[in-house]
Amino acid sequence: MQTIVIILSILLVAAVASAILVYNGVLGDRDKDGIADVIEDSVADLKKEIKELKDKISK
Repeated sequence: MQTIVIILSILLVAAVASAILVYNGVLGDRDKDGIADVIEDSVADLKKEIKELKDKISK
């Protein structure tokens, strides 16, 4: 139980720090949705890789 609380606390701190950096203009945000472009691009790349692996495995 303590491990879950620690992990969630770390994620919360990271999310707040990211939001503050985006608000202050340190991290770019092309579409002004409050999520840093670095994070959006990483998630998009990860989704693409997962889809490619899924297609490769299903063949």
